[in-house]
This record gives sequence, structure tokens and C-alpha cells, in this order.
Amino acid sequence: MVHEGGAQTNLKAIREAVGQGKINAEISAVVSDTENPMPILEKVSPDYVCLCGWKKIISDEMIKKYPNKILNLHPGLIPD
Repeated sequence: MVHEGGAQTNLKAIREAVGQGKINAEISAVVSDTENPMPILEKVSPDYVCLCGWKKIISDEMIKKYPNKILNLHPGLIPD
């Protein structure tokens, strides 16, 4: 499962890398951070969740459901 906000450059790069065989993966769903992702995640049952530009706080429920399986690509620079 991938989420992409903004210009979708991370999603484009991930899709290209999957298509070129650089990433051994399949994108099973793409959702927005305006949606509740849990029903979709329950349906597709992903091995990993990649958040690209996700602007909400990741829920405790999601963290418990996918421990050590969430990759969050932060949309901005993290201050020193």
C-alpha cells in the first residue's frame, strides 16, 4: 500500500522502480491521507505500508496492525 500526496513524485519513482525490477514489490493500493486507510488495508492485506507525503499522525491502531512494516517518507525536512 502506498500513499502519495502533493506532486506524487515519490509514487512515480516507486512505480518506475517496481516496473524496472529495481524494487521487488507490487503496489496493492494507493490512498489519500484524507481517507481512513484501515478498511482498504484490511481488504488488500499488505506486507508493508509506504507513506509518501502522509500529513496525519499515524494511528496507534495502524502501528499495532503493521509493526515494523510502515515506511514513512516524511514530506519535509526534519529540523536539527
